[in-house]
Amino acid sequence: MPFPSPLDLEVKLPLSTSTSIQIQKQRLKIQEIIEGTSPLWAFVVGPCSLHDAESALEYARKLKKLQEKVEKTCLLVMRAHVEKPRTSLGWKGLLYDPYLDGSDSILDGLLISRELYLKVAGIGLPIATEFLEPLVSSYFSDLVSWGFIGARTSSSQIHRQLASLLQMPVGFKNSTDGNLESAIQGAITAQSSHNFIHMNNLGKIAEVTSPGNPFSHIVLRGSSSGPNYSSSDVLMALRKLDRRLLIDCAHDNSPNKPFDQKEVCLNALEQHLSGNSKIMGVMLESHLKAGNQSISAPSIDPSISLTDPCMGWEETEELIYLVHEALLESSVLCAL
Repeated sequence: MPFPSPLDLEVKLPLSTSTSIQIQKQRLKIQEIIEGTSPLWAFVVGPCSLHDAESALEYARKLKKLQEKVEKTCLLVMRAHVEKPRTSLGWKGLLYDPYLDGSDSILDGLLISRELYLKVAGIGLPIATEFLEPLVSSYFSDLVSWGFIGARTSSSQIHRQLASLLQMPVGFKNSTDGNLESAIQGAITAQSSHNFIHMNNLGKIAEVTSPGNPFSHIVLRGSSSGPNYSSSDVLMALRKLDRRLLIDCAHDNSPNKPFDQKEVCLNALEQHLSGNSKIMGVMLESHLKAGNQSISAPSIDPSISLTDPCMGWEETEELIYLVHEALLESSVLCAL
């Protein structure tokens, strides 16, 4: 079945002028964090992957209320992944199988995903997502404030070129085996202009010239051989690329133990407060309820992750408040 062009989808599900201005301001805030000109600590926080629109919006409303309470110290960006990278096989995300039944109604998934992003943006939250299929970016990039290239695609030339085109900060994750070079070279490569083949707004395959992305950076997400968020790991990464970085508290930094994300987060914060200002924030996998569930379960709970296990909302809120209070106290001490 032929797909609508990105322009057709934008006409069907338009982004308002006021929300577009909001997204530009949110991107600027993230750029300032990356540059080190903002004192805010970044939280990229939300479900491992979205599978239910209503539960995602409930989470977004909670996160927005929390943002209003911690705005002096933190910027909360909602993790809103509609594509799920797989090591081998499995459910590939809301965009590919929105009805969770193997019907693979991708066109419906495209419409559902854009509509959901519009609603999250309408709540007032910046959106973060991993760009997996480069063609999909043409349908969503106007709504995203922070993009990411995953551990399995950071070494891909196609994704590096895409990052150089995207008009938002983009983070590259280290590979699953712990190789930092793929992320570092990805971030460096994305800064440059590239000529390549891509889909334009009219849905035509065309030659494009990217401007380069000055706000590309790396994300430490651990590896199959262990975590990589310790001070020595961070210093090693900074020796290779002296630019502010993000620490992913989930994945191989706390393998299959969602509540260990708190330990990783507080360790990263301690390093930051102890003088390593190059750590700009963390990523957390969090949902309304803790844990995860199988897509083959007889009854799927919309509030529980279908993919990686997540922290629950109460634990997430408590952790963000803890970080907020520590940052407030630090700012008071610095002012004395």
